[in-house]
Amino acid sequence: MIQSHEFLYLIKNLRCLLFLPQELELEPGKDVITWLARHYRYRLVGIEESLTSRSSDGKQENRLQNPPFKALNFARFLPEALLESGEPARLLLNHALVANLLTTPLVTHRKLAPVVEASGAVVWACHAENEPDDRNRKFNIRVGDYAMTDFLTTLVPESLRVLTDHDGGESIREVLRYRKETAAKDGRTRFWRLLEEGKVGASSEHFWAFYLDPWRVLLNSEGQQGHPAAELLKMLQNHTQLLNLTVLIAL
Repeated sequence: MIQSHEFLYLIKNLRCLLFLPQELELEPGKDVITWLARHYRYRLVGIEESLTSRSSDGKQENRLQNPPFKALNFARFLPEALLESGEPARLLLNHALVANLLTTPLVTHRKLAPVVEASGAVVWACHAENEPDDRNRKFNIRVGDYAMTDFLTTLVPESLRVLTDHDGGESIREVLRYRKETAAKDGRTRFWRLLEEGKVGASSEHFWAFYLDPWRVLLNSEGQQGHPAAELLKMLQNHTQLLNLTVLIAL
């Protein structure tokens, strides 16, 4: 696992964690990597380390090896059982859990909004009817950061209380319902500037804000033999922030 001084350094300096499980055909200069490099020159953007070696032409690899990008070895953050699958839905789950550990929002490209929706972890979403400018894109990433920070003193302890004070499926259903209701209430308050709620569907070209609950996927499958939910529940003793909701911004 990651050492405490590294952990604190990342928490203080990361502005977001990039979710990009596949290469996208985009207009030159309009990809999410270029945008993040331009707007976070003096802080860090976390990336899963395999991203630095996946480019077919070498250009993406070179960009991601330079600031502001910080390669993270997810094996230092999560149980091995979570890292066995390379499917996009599992990759998103891993990114959400690492984002929770570091209390930082996820960022992706809007073309991946259908992948996010198909993950089973979305508990609330909205999109912008009109295209935000760069200032408002960055502002909404910061709003996501504020939400995840505030949840540390409200949603996280309440979720932990329900999970530890009760046993069985009813407590799991109760906590998942509470988290979904909290996400909807919080999202409508914080992202009122964007507020066009609904499913991605044909609207994947819009700027999106998602609230993800990775535990909605983990706890619904907890009964499976060897499922990593049990390992993650053990980690809660020292890392209760794993119970956070994850805010994802699709630029």
